[in-house]
Amino acid sequence: MANPSKSIIVSLVFLFIALSIFAKADMALPPTIVNVKYNGVAVNGNFSAAMLTCSNNTNYTMQSITPQLNVSIYDTEKKCYWNYNDGDEAYCKNGVCEFYFFPSKDLRMVFYLPDVNRTFVTNEVSINNGTVFNYDAGLYSNGTALLIVGASVPNSPIPPNGEIVIAVAVVLTIIIEVIISFAYLSVVKIKKKKDILIAVAVANVISVLAIWLVFIYFFGVIGFVAGEVFAILFDGYVTYRFNKKTITLKRSMIMSLIMNIVSLVIGLLILLSLAAFFII
Repeated sequence: MANPSKSIIVSLVFLFIALSIFAKADMALPPTIVNVKYNGVAVNGNFSAAMLTCSNNTNYTMQSITPQLNVSIYDTEKKCYWNYNDGDEAYCKNGVCEFYFFPSKDLRMVFYLPDVNRTFVTNEVSINNGTVFNYDAGLYSNGTALLIVGASVPNSPIPPNGEIVIAVAVVLTIIIEVIISFAYLSVVKIKKKKDILIAVAVANVISVLAIWLVFIYFFGVIGFVAGEVFAILFDGYVTYRFNKKTITLKRSMIMSLIMNIVSLVIGLLILLSLAAFFII
């Protein structure tokens, strides 16, 4: 008969990996950055943009917050329609658009500039799935638009003000996981919690930075998933290594798994809320 605790651990691991893939595929940590110029000058103020992908669905219902982005263009070569995807609208201001999504295939982009009351649809560009890119978009008064992969730091995991983003990620992760660790230690009735919680905090600083600056930087989506698995093992082992007299390796790993799952879910909800706030 299978060990119930092992079955639970295996199930939680699979759940965690699934959540990691979902979070990364749909929330693009960090965002895709697009630098936008109109007639060679960075677009001033707020404007709108969305990613277009080619779909075979001729009855596609447009749901863009900005009606001017609701375009549908038939591609005679690919025999599909370029149109807007729900949720792929960007937050754009002062020449920069941030997309909080990873496109999964080749794309075009559509821009609406309220100052000139005009919509621009770019050319198609090929992308490397799972890798964060910067793009440059040139919009022109004759109605044309050119989209290219930006020369500025492809694969960079650090968007503008990225140091602040990473710092916030570290702080939020520590707060969430220390709270979860405290709750877990209380449930399993471990009284000497202070040293364990300190180890959890220190391990999280290292593992979060490793995920952002190593795993995501070099391996994109796959690196994110691998980094999260690394975080579970690293956080669990470091906590146990410095608290052998207080907590067993098994309990330390279970605690690490739980706190990483919870922080991932809460972090995903926060990012969804921020993305919705910026778009609205």
